[in-house]
Amino acid sequence: MKRSYKLLNGVLILLLFILISCSSDSTTGPENDTIDPTVSFGNIANGADVSGIFNVTVNASDNDEIDLVAIYLDGQKIGEIDVSRYSFTINCNDYEDGEHTLQAKAWDRAGNIGITNIITINTTFDFAPYSNGTIKVSITHYLQIDPVDIGSYGDPYFVYIIEINGNEFETFTSSIWQNTYEINTPIDYTFDIPDDTREYQLTVYVRDDDIVGYEELDYTPTSGYAYIWTLDPITSDFSEIFNGEDDGSSGYDDNDCEITLNVNTLD
Repeated sequence: MKRSYKLLNGVLILLLFILISCSSDSTTGPENDTIDPTVSFGNIANGADVSGIFNVTVNASDNDEIDLVAIYLDGQKIGEIDVSRYSFTINCNDYEDGEHTLQAKAWDRAGNIGITNIITINTTFDFAPYSNGTIKVSITHYLQIDPVDIGSYGDPYFVYIIEINGNEFETFTSSIWQNTYEINTPIDYTFDIPDDTREYQLTVYVRDDDIVGYEELDYTPTSGYAYIWTLDPITSDFSEIFNGEDDGSSGYDDNDCEITLNVNTLD
Protein backbone atom coordinates (compact mmCIF):
# COMPACT_ATOMS: atom_id res chain seq x y z
CA MET A 1 0.00 0.00 0.00
CA LYS A 2 2.80 2.44 0.76
CA ARG A 3 4.41 1.80 -2.66
CA SER A 4 1.05 2.47 -4.45
CA TYR A 5 0.65 5.70 -2.55
CA LYS A 6 4.14 6.87 -3.48
CA LEU A 7 3.48 6.08 -7.15
CA LEU A 8 0.19 7.94 -7.17
CA ASN A 9 1.77 10.89 -5.40
CA GLY A 10 4.55 10.98 -7.99
CA VAL A 11 2.05 11.03 -10.87
CA LEU A 12 0.20 13.93 -9.30
CA ILE A 13 3.42 15.88 -8.87
CA LEU A 14 4.35 15.21 -12.49
CA LEU A 15 0.96 16.40 -13.77
CA LEU A 16 1.19 19.54 -11.64
CA PHE A 17 4.66 20.27 -13.05
CA ILE A 18 3.35 19.90 -16.61
CA LEU A 19 0.44 22.27 -15.98
CA ILE A 20 2.72 24.89 -14.43
CA SER A 21 5.14 24.60 -17.33
CA CYS A 22 2.34 25.06 -19.88
CA SER A 23 0.91 28.11 -18.12
CA SER A 24 4.31 29.79 -18.01
CA ASP A 25 5.08 29.16 -21.70
CA SER A 26 6.25 32.55 -23.03
CA THR A 27 5.11 31.79 -26.60
CA THR A 28 1.34 31.69 -25.95
CA GLY A 29 -1.38 33.95 -24.54
CA PRO A 30 -2.68 37.39 -25.64
CA GLU A 31 -0.50 39.19 -23.11
CA ASN A 32 2.56 38.27 -25.20
CA ASP A 33 1.01 39.00 -28.63
CA THR A 34 2.65 41.96 -30.36
CA ILE A 35 1.32 41.42 -33.89
CA ASP A 36 -1.23 43.95 -35.17
CA PRO A 37 -4.38 42.72 -36.93
CA THR A 38 -4.69 43.08 -40.69
CA VAL A 39 -7.70 45.15 -41.72
CA SER A 40 -9.07 46.43 -45.05
CA PHE A 41 -12.30 47.49 -46.71
CA GLY A 42 -14.05 44.70 -48.54
CA ASN A 43 -16.60 46.30 -50.86
CA ILE A 44 -15.73 49.97 -51.23
CA ALA A 45 -12.79 51.75 -52.82
CA ASN A 46 -11.30 55.20 -52.58
CA GLY A 47 -13.43 57.79 -54.38
CA ALA A 48 -16.61 55.66 -54.41
CA ASP A 49 -19.95 57.37 -55.10
CA VAL A 50 -22.64 56.23 -52.67
CA SER A 51 -26.21 57.30 -51.96
CA GLY A 52 -29.08 56.51 -49.65
CA ILE A 53 -28.33 53.63 -47.31
CA PHE A 54 -25.36 51.41 -48.12
CA ASN A 55 -23.36 48.68 -46.41
CA VAL A 56 -19.61 48.72 -45.82
CA THR A 57 -17.84 45.42 -45.20
CA VAL A 58 -14.50 45.24 -43.41
CA ASN A 59 -12.03 42.36 -43.68
CA ALA A 60 -10.07 41.76 -40.46
CA SER A 61 -7.74 38.93 -39.47
CA ASP A 62 -5.18 38.28 -36.73
CA ASN A 63 -2.66 35.66 -35.64
CA ASP A 64 -4.69 35.20 -32.45
CA GLU A 65 -8.28 36.51 -32.48
CA ILE A 66 -10.09 39.71 -33.51
CA ASP A 67 -11.81 41.31 -30.55
CA LEU A 68 -13.45 44.40 -32.08
CA VAL A 69 -13.81 46.25 -35.40
CA ALA A 70 -14.91 49.89 -35.63
CA ILE A 71 -15.59 52.27 -38.51
CA TYR A 72 -15.02 56.03 -38.61
CA LEU A 73 -16.61 58.65 -40.87
CA ASP A 74 -14.85 62.03 -40.94
CA GLY A 75 -12.80 60.88 -37.95
CA GLN A 76 -15.84 60.12 -35.76
CA LYS A 77 -16.67 56.55 -34.77
CA ILE A 78 -20.08 55.65 -36.14
CA GLY A 79 -20.21 51.94 -35.32
CA GLU A 80 -18.39 48.96 -33.84
CA ILE A 81 -18.91 45.20 -34.08
CA ASP A 82 -17.50 42.28 -32.07
CA VAL A 83 -18.85 39.44 -34.22
CA SER A 84 -17.20 37.44 -36.98
CA ARG A 85 -18.93 39.28 -39.85
CA TYR A 86 -17.91 42.92 -39.98
CA SER A 87 -20.58 44.85 -41.88
CA PHE A 88 -21.70 48.42 -41.20
CA THR A 89 -24.75 50.33 -42.46
CA ILE A 90 -24.38 54.03 -43.29
CA ASN A 91 -27.27 56.35 -44.15
CA CYS A 92 -26.06 59.13 -46.47
CA ASN A 93 -29.15 61.16 -45.57
CA ASP A 94 -27.59 61.76 -42.15
CA TYR A 95 -24.71 63.70 -43.73
CA GLU A 96 -24.18 66.59 -46.08
CA ASP A 97 -23.84 65.72 -49.75
CA GLY A 98 -20.23 65.63 -50.92
CA GLU A 99 -16.86 64.20 -49.94
CA HIS A 100 -16.29 62.38 -46.64
CA THR A 101 -13.47 60.27 -45.22
CA LEU A 102 -13.83 56.64 -44.15
CA GLN A 103 -11.49 54.49 -42.05
CA ALA A 104 -11.72 51.21 -40.13
CA LYS A 105 -9.78 49.87 -37.14
CA ALA A 106 -9.50 46.38 -35.67
CA TRP A 107 -8.31 45.29 -32.21
CA ASP A 108 -7.18 41.83 -31.13
CA ARG A 109 -7.43 40.36 -27.63
CA ALA A 110 -4.01 41.74 -26.71
CA GLY A 111 -5.05 45.29 -27.62
CA ASN A 112 -3.00 45.50 -30.82
CA ILE A 113 -4.59 47.76 -33.44
CA GLY A 114 -4.79 47.39 -37.21
CA ILE A 115 -5.81 50.49 -39.19
CA THR A 116 -6.88 50.92 -42.81
CA ASN A 117 -5.76 53.75 -45.03
CA ILE A 118 -8.16 56.70 -45.03
CA ILE A 119 -10.35 56.66 -48.15
CA THR A 120 -12.81 59.24 -49.44
CA ILE A 121 -16.43 58.63 -50.45
CA ASN A 122 -18.89 60.95 -52.17
CA THR A 123 -22.37 60.81 -50.62
CA THR A 124 -25.68 61.81 -52.20
CA PHE A 125 -29.12 62.24 -50.59
CA ASP A 126 -31.80 59.71 -51.58
CA PHE A 127 -35.36 60.34 -50.37
CA ALA A 128 -36.30 56.65 -50.76
CA PRO A 129 -33.04 54.80 -50.09
CA TYR A 130 -34.50 51.28 -50.14
CA SER A 131 -36.08 51.58 -53.58
CA ASN A 132 -36.67 53.80 -56.60
CA GLY A 133 -39.02 56.15 -54.77
CA THR A 134 -41.91 57.78 -56.59
CA ILE A 135 -44.57 60.36 -55.67
CA LYS A 136 -48.24 59.44 -56.20
CA VAL A 137 -50.79 62.26 -56.41
CA SER A 138 -54.43 61.28 -56.34
CA ILE A 139 -57.85 62.91 -56.09
CA THR A 140 -59.94 60.16 -54.52
CA HIS A 141 -63.24 62.01 -54.38
CA TYR A 142 -64.78 64.94 -56.24
CA LEU A 143 -68.23 66.39 -55.61
CA GLN A 144 -69.74 69.30 -57.49
CA ILE A 145 -71.73 71.45 -55.09
CA ASP A 146 -73.09 74.12 -57.46
CA PRO A 147 -73.41 73.73 -61.21
CA VAL A 148 -71.14 76.17 -63.00
CA ASP A 149 -73.25 75.88 -66.12
CA ILE A 150 -76.85 76.92 -65.77
CA GLY A 151 -77.89 74.44 -68.38
CA SER A 152 -75.92 71.37 -67.30
CA TYR A 153 -73.53 69.75 -64.89
CA GLY A 154 -69.87 70.52 -65.42
CA ASP A 155 -67.23 68.58 -67.25
CA PRO A 156 -64.45 68.44 -64.62
CA TYR A 157 -60.81 67.57 -65.24
CA PHE A 158 -57.67 67.82 -63.12
CA VAL A 159 -54.09 69.03 -63.59
CA TYR A 160 -51.13 68.06 -61.36
CA ILE A 161 -47.82 69.88 -61.79
CA ILE A 162 -44.52 68.99 -60.08
CA GLU A 163 -41.84 71.70 -59.91
CA ILE A 164 -38.30 71.17 -58.59
CA ASN A 165 -35.99 74.12 -57.85
CA GLY A 166 -38.44 76.46 -59.58
CA ASN A 167 -38.51 74.42 -62.80
CA GLU A 168 -41.43 72.38 -64.09
CA PHE A 169 -40.54 68.70 -63.88
CA GLU A 170 -43.71 67.04 -65.16
CA THR A 171 -47.40 67.80 -65.70
CA PHE A 172 -50.33 65.40 -65.68
CA THR A 173 -53.71 66.32 -67.16
CA SER A 174 -56.60 63.93 -66.60
CA SER A 175 -59.34 63.06 -69.05
CA ILE A 176 -62.57 65.07 -68.94
CA TRP A 177 -65.44 63.62 -66.92
CA GLN A 178 -68.37 64.76 -69.02
CA ASN A 179 -71.70 65.62 -67.42
CA THR A 180 -70.40 64.47 -64.04
CA TYR A 181 -71.14 65.92 -60.62
CA GLU A 182 -69.46 63.25 -58.43
CA ILE A 183 -66.35 61.08 -58.93
CA ASN A 184 -65.38 58.27 -56.56
CA THR A 185 -62.84 56.63 -58.86
CA PRO A 186 -59.28 57.78 -57.95
CA ILE A 187 -57.72 60.13 -60.46
CA ASP A 188 -54.06 59.44 -59.79
CA TYR A 189 -50.68 59.83 -61.38
CA THR A 190 -47.23 58.65 -60.25
CA PHE A 191 -44.27 60.98 -60.70
CA ASP A 192 -40.81 59.40 -60.84
CA ILE A 193 -38.88 62.39 -59.55
CA PRO A 194 -35.06 62.37 -59.12
CA ASP A 195 -33.89 60.42 -56.07
CA ASP A 196 -31.88 63.37 -54.74
CA THR A 197 -34.94 65.64 -54.55
CA ARG A 198 -35.16 67.25 -51.11
CA GLU A 199 -38.14 69.50 -51.81
CA TYR A 200 -40.72 69.89 -54.55
CA GLN A 201 -43.77 72.01 -55.29
CA LEU A 202 -47.10 70.43 -56.13
CA THR A 203 -49.72 72.51 -57.93
CA VAL A 204 -53.26 71.19 -58.40
CA TYR A 205 -55.79 72.72 -60.78
CA VAL A 206 -59.42 71.61 -60.71
CA ARG A 207 -61.11 72.80 -63.87
CA ASP A 208 -64.33 72.47 -65.79
CA ASP A 209 -64.41 72.18 -69.55
CA ASP A 210 -67.83 73.72 -70.09
CA ILE A 211 -70.02 73.41 -73.10
CA VAL A 212 -71.98 76.47 -72.03
CA GLY A 213 -70.36 79.51 -70.51
CA TYR A 214 -66.68 79.74 -69.73
CA GLU A 215 -64.64 77.15 -71.60
CA GLU A 216 -62.10 76.75 -68.81
CA LEU A 217 -63.42 77.73 -65.40
CA ASP A 218 -61.15 77.19 -62.38
CA TYR A 219 -62.60 75.57 -59.28
CA THR A 220 -59.75 77.15 -57.34
CA PRO A 221 -59.29 80.17 -55.07
CA THR A 222 -59.20 83.66 -56.52
CA SER A 223 -55.76 84.21 -54.95
CA GLY A 224 -53.58 82.36 -57.42
CA TYR A 225 -56.08 80.20 -59.30
CA ALA A 226 -54.52 76.98 -58.03
CA TYR A 227 -53.77 74.94 -54.93
CA ILE A 228 -50.03 74.85 -54.22
CA TRP A 229 -48.04 72.87 -51.65
CA THR A 230 -44.29 72.86 -51.03
CA LEU A 231 -43.39 69.36 -49.84
CA ASP A 232 -40.53 67.25 -48.53
CA PRO A 233 -40.69 63.84 -50.27
CA ILE A 234 -39.76 61.98 -47.07
CA THR A 235 -42.56 63.52 -44.98
CA SER A 236 -45.02 64.68 -47.64
CA ASP A 237 -47.63 61.93 -47.23
CA PHE A 238 -50.96 63.53 -46.45
CA SER A 239 -54.68 63.53 -47.19
CA GLU A 240 -56.61 66.79 -47.38
CA ILE A 241 -60.18 67.82 -48.15
CA PHE A 242 -60.58 71.25 -49.68
CA ASN A 243 -63.26 73.29 -51.42
CA GLY A 244 -62.95 74.62 -54.94
CA GLU A 245 -64.20 78.08 -55.82
CA ASP A 246 -64.64 79.70 -59.19
CA ASP A 247 -62.00 82.13 -60.37
CA GLY A 248 -64.08 85.21 -59.65
CA SER A 249 -64.65 86.13 -63.26
CA SER A 250 -68.30 85.23 -62.99
CA GLY A 251 -68.80 87.26 -59.84
CA TYR A 252 -69.65 84.18 -57.80
CA ASP A 253 -66.94 83.09 -55.38
CA ASP A 254 -68.86 80.50 -53.43
CA ASN A 255 -67.72 76.89 -53.01
CA ASP A 256 -68.39 75.05 -56.24
CA CYS A 257 -66.99 71.63 -55.35
CA GLU A 258 -65.30 69.51 -52.70
CA ILE A 259 -62.09 67.58 -53.41
CA THR A 260 -60.17 64.93 -51.44
CA LEU A 261 -56.47 64.93 -52.32
CA ASN A 262 -53.88 62.30 -51.34
CA VAL A 263 -50.11 62.54 -51.77
CA ASN A 264 -47.89 59.54 -51.03
CA THR A 265 -44.23 58.63 -51.38
CA LEU A 266 -44.05 55.07 -52.74
CA ASP A 267 -41.19 52.70 -51.87
